[in-house]
Amino acid sequence: MHGDSNSLEIFQKIGNTTDENSLRANLSNITINLEPTKDENPYFFNLIGVNSLSELITLMGRSSGVVSGNLKAMFLLLILLTILILFSGFLILLPLFLHAKEKPNFLSIFYFFGIGAGFILFEIGLIQRISLILGRPEYALGVVLAGIIFSLGIGSLLSAFFSDLHLIKSKIFIGLSFSLFLIIFYSTGISALTNYLMELSLFFRILITLLLILPIGILLGFGFPLGMRLIAVKFPNSTPWLWAINGIAGVTFSVVAVMISMYAGISYTFYSSAFIYFLAGTILISNAKK
Repeated sequence: MHGDSNSLEIFQKIGNTTDENSLRANLSNITINLEPTKDENPYFFNLIGVNSLSELITLMGRSSGVVSGNLKAMFLLLILLTILILFSGFLILLPLFLHAKEKPNFLSIFYFFGIGAGFILFEIGLIQRISLILGRPEYALGVVLAGIIFSLGIGSLLSAFFSDLHLIKSKIFIGLSFSLFLIIFYSTGISALTNYLMELSLFFRILITLLLILPIGILLGFGFPLGMRLIAVKFPNSTPWLWAINGIAGVTFSVVAVMISMYAGISYTFYSSAFIYFLAGTILISNAKK
């Protein structure tokens, strides 16, 4: 870990404890994460538990083995996120602000960025939760993607029946309200159902997973087309840029979602998603009133 002497010291502290409280007290000043692996944070390989930048720098200078690999993986995520931000800025955002004949206002940009970020946070958190139910991450990836894409398509299709602007505003408000409730439910409810669902066959677990995804997918499917319809009234020539901005958020926040779940917990990807959707919906409604 940090060297043979430090490793020996850590094991001695563990061996000298008599209860959980004394164990936590003895290990409180250790910069690596020795918490037991839980469903909320199943990354057993991640030993990085730093609380400040100075601790991280100290750890970098004297780490080896597994801890060194963890640090490299963490910095790889940061490098990947930086590259995505730079490419997005130079290839999309810079041309938007320099050459676009009609620029969407900041509130419109934030809305489409927000629903892209909120969606990918929810989707990745859901895949991680469903992995426990289906038993294999590749099953969860396939089932969640199929269910989300299908249900989003239904929501987008149903959104075509709303053409009145005032009706669109109310539907977005209602849809986001139910979506926020369901996102929070998925954060805790799926964990509570896991033990019961594990007793079923794989077929029924997949079927129940798809049924769970259907309502939230339909509701989230309203957000993009209805938002685009509202924005197009004021900025009809800026819609292609808003598509691009939505895509930027989905790509960049896929990395952010992994970082949040690794260093805070899977539930926090759901909480972050709900918060961003709340901000995006509030901004869209206030923008449409102007």
